[in-house]
Amino acid sequence: MGRDLLSAAKKNWPDNIFLKSSEKSLSFKEADLFVSRLAEKLQSFGVTAGERIAFIPGFSIESVLLFFALIRAEAVPVLLNSRSSSRQVNDYLVRSGASVFITAKKGRVDLSEPVCKLCYLEDLFDHLQNAARLHAGSAAANAGLLLLFTSGTAGKPKGVFLDLNSLGLLAERSNKRSGFGENDCWILSLPFFHVGGLGILIRALVSGGAVFLPASNSAETLLSLIKAGAGNYISLVPEMLKRLIVLDHEKTVLKNLKCIMLGGAASDSGLLEQVLKNGLPVVTTYGMTETGSHVTALSLKEKGRHLETAGTPLEGIRIKIVDQEGCELSANQTGRIVVYADTLYYGLLSDDGSVIKRKEDFYKTNDRGSLDPDGYLRVDGRIDRVYISGGENVSCEYIEKMALEAGGIREAALIDVKDSKWGRSGVLFVVPDSASSFNVEHFQSALKAMLASYQYPQRIITIKTLPRTLAGKVDYECLKEQAGL
Repeated sequence: MGRDLLSAAKKNWPDNIFLKSSEKSLSFKEADLFVSRLAEKLQSFGVTAGERIAFIPGFSIESVLLFFALIRAEAVPVLLNSRSSSRQVNDYLVRSGASVFITAKKGRVDLSEPVCKLCYLEDLFDHLQNAARLHAGSAAANAGLLLLFTSGTAGKPKGVFLDLNSLGLLAERSNKRSGFGENDCWILSLPFFHVGGLGILIRALVSGGAVFLPASNSAETLLSLIKAGAGNYISLVPEMLKRLIVLDHEKTVLKNLKCIMLGGAASDSGLLEQVLKNGLPVVTTYGMTETGSHVTALSLKEKGRHLETAGTPLEGIRIKIVDQEGCELSANQTGRIVVYADTLYYGLLSDDGSVIKRKEDFYKTNDRGSLDPDGYLRVDGRIDRVYISGGENVSCEYIEKMALEAGGIREAALIDVKDSKWGRSGVLFVVPDSASSFNVEHFQSALKAMLASYQYPQRIITIKTLPRTLAGKVDYECLKEQAGL
């Protein structure tokens, strides 16, 4: 088993507050005790080392404690997206090989035909023992790992295994760049089924800092918390920062923050102008699930300079830009972004549920970008047919596949367009089996049930046939022209 980050934090900063909410707070020492008690109860429920246990993390202290209890019990947490449909959750449970799905008794997900054992969160936290007696057991091969799902270039989300040791090392490097320390508090504005939110928890563990868990991550709630001084660090996607700037009528609340870490999607020039105009402490970043969180970042010392970039690589990390043949390009030349680091993902989930361990010390992303002569990274978009909407990767091919499964159509094609609210959004073109009998409302209802909210197209356009190239491929540029986009 890898190092226990919470146990180490308890030894280094026992009385420092680790988790805070509007209702309660826990020190590292208190959180560690709760985690041990909960880990023991998990074992009493039959959870064994190496077993994959799925749950949907919420913005609650209980969700955080459950995550670390699973780690301490040497299980493999499978963190699922709260915006997933019931069908998608079932698919994730099957693909991950999860033996247990922990959910609230009044959870949003309806698993009428569960594919694994169900365990209720309320039962786990009910009457926790006063003392923890963890079964030692034998060391599990996958102890210290967790599994996240993220959209890849293929049609279905990709399962990515991360290990806690690497996440801890990356968090230390991030803290060195951002200055986050034991006297600071990070508002958990991002769910921790994403590495953006998970990274916040890990950064607190390796620094002695605190994490504030809001009742919700709405713009109104976050602005109220910032105004009340609940925390001085926050991570945001560009769309949320835009909302907060609009809500901050006096243009003084956001200035109270020490750091606004911005990532998840490209920032438009209008937003960057607002950041500079209002003197906001924004630090742009670049990263993804496979890199364990951000691997480049600006420094607060740069005071607004280079905001159009994603900063420079963190300590111990290298970025290369390569052409189609894999040859390294010179400064200011655009190509594929390749990340070299000792903190990359542990492995990928195979079709049979096993772990395909990473062999290389680099990760070839599907992003285009360039490095300027000073090493600052500019990200110019995606190489594959994936776009980012509100910080979420959306696969065009996956949406097209689901549209066909929704029924009533014989062809589907999705293009992504600029969206002033989410950065990018989808426009779906469908060719009905029969124009006279095609029920648009029925199709829309079926498709919504199969997709997460961020995946659902902004518009659905019915056409007689899809334009194609001479090679027989769908002509997406022609579709854009037909739609006047």
